[in-house]
Amino acid sequence: MKSRYTLPKIVFSLLALLVAFPTFVSSSVFVTEDGKAHYVETTQINELEYISVDELSSILKAEVYWHRLLRKVILEFGDHQLVFTWFAPYMLYDSEVYNLSYDVKLKEGTLWVPLKSFQRIWDHIHSPQTYQPPKIFYNNKFNILDLMVAEKINGILIEIFLSQPLEYEIFADQNRGLNINFYQGRLNAESFNKKKVPKFLRWIKAYQFENSAQLSLRLKKPFVNFAHNLKIDPHRIQISLVYASSSGDTTKLSLNHISSENEKLLDELIDVIVIDPGHGGQDSGAMGKSGLVEKEVTLDIAKRLKDLLKKEKGLKVILTRETDELIPLEERTQIANRNGADLFISIHTNASRKRTARGCETFFLASAKNDEARAVAALENSSIRFEHKEQTGQNLDDLDFILMDLVQSEYLKESSDFATIIQEQLKKKLSTPNRGVNQAGFVVLNKAYMPAVLVETAFISNEKEAALLKKGSFRQKIAQALYLSIKEFKKKYESAE
Repeated sequence: MKSRYTLPKIVFSLLALLVAFPTFVSSSVFVTEDGKAHYVETTQINELEYISVDELSSILKAEVYWHRLLRKVILEFGDHQLVFTWFAPYMLYDSEVYNLSYDVKLKEGTLWVPLKSFQRIWDHIHSPQTYQPPKIFYNNKFNILDLMVAEKINGILIEIFLSQPLEYEIFADQNRGLNINFYQGRLNAESFNKKKVPKFLRWIKAYQFENSAQLSLRLKKPFVNFAHNLKIDPHRIQISLVYASSSGDTTKLSLNHISSENEKLLDELIDVIVIDPGHGGQDSGAMGKSGLVEKEVTLDIAKRLKDLLKKEKGLKVILTRETDELIPLEERTQIANRNGADLFISIHTNASRKRTARGCETFFLASAKNDEARAVAALENSSIRFEHKEQTGQNLDDLDFILMDLVQSEYLKESSDFATIIQEQLKKKLSTPNRGVNQAGFVVLNKAYMPAVLVETAFISNEKEAALLKKGSFRQKIAQALYLSIKEFKKKYESAE
């Protein structure tokens, strides 16, 4: 009887292994700085080709160190060090930060790195003068990955994400339709056709042909012209559609050319502002001795700021919450991303065990430079305990636990500039001490694909500043300072384009 079950058990074990571990679907080439081409096994994750850290360490003859507490893997070879962080789209090479465009994946105990992005960075770092790397062809099933559509104040911004640059052409029809044809394009038509259609579109349709693919969108409003360009990091096509005037006159402008008054792409205009009142619902935030709570102060300042911005022609202003409700930290930046925001500003009041601590300061997302900045981040990040009870015991102020998209993103400089402008305006408007601009790892700023800052308006834990925060006049001064900061930032960056 015992032998009857031996074979089935073996078969079952083999099947379990096949399910548990990723299946290698292709073989590709990785080129090292000496010009040698290494054939490596790869796997596809979310339609992208990935190479394992084990494979990389073998090629580089590197020592591998896993730091599971810090969620890092370190490869040491020669005098160099290569660091990957789980689920983060960046890597460190000899302490320099590089953008991988796509997240590093942890799957079944193995870390996987996006191959094409890594090869591009590797070539950039080493770029030997005597060696021209061969063109590498990737055997991905799909090269058209995703579509994002956002309504701006005077039109629509479309972004189509690609795994590699593709030849394409765009043409508009007379029925408010836009059609994008991709030569050698490959997409998952079923997945695209299941996408939720935004309220400003009639439909989104995807078609796969033998040697090409097509995406078609139909708008509810007429548009008079469009512009497009190809971007990298990540590869994507940006298309800007300008709405027709209210009179409906679409004959004056050609669909194939941008008129002089609309030469700016929609994504270059700063016209969608998302304001995030900190905390809310069961998360009261910090509390003063008199019973004043942070969530009420931040909502009031946010509403005052919205009222000021609404007076500006051509601005769309969105609050992450309009009432006393709990919005998860990560959802707040998702709201901004979904609405195509150009600026994100999170409003808070500060708190400290030192009751004498006073002043205002503005943060952007980057590695904290000092313990005080880390403490502020820990205080604001602690709101996660209301969202995920099982994570209460985690050290949430440790940046190794936060996915830091902005560390390497194109918006890091803009976020720092925006923070500086805000701090200067607060210094002019308020009588409180100026604590300057700082940086730290805030969950609420993570994955914000636009310039993003967090403002600590005053210390609710300080008796004098708590008394000021109670006053409507003081809150109005804060709102006024933020309003002027947005106007100044908008003027500076729009005129620079």
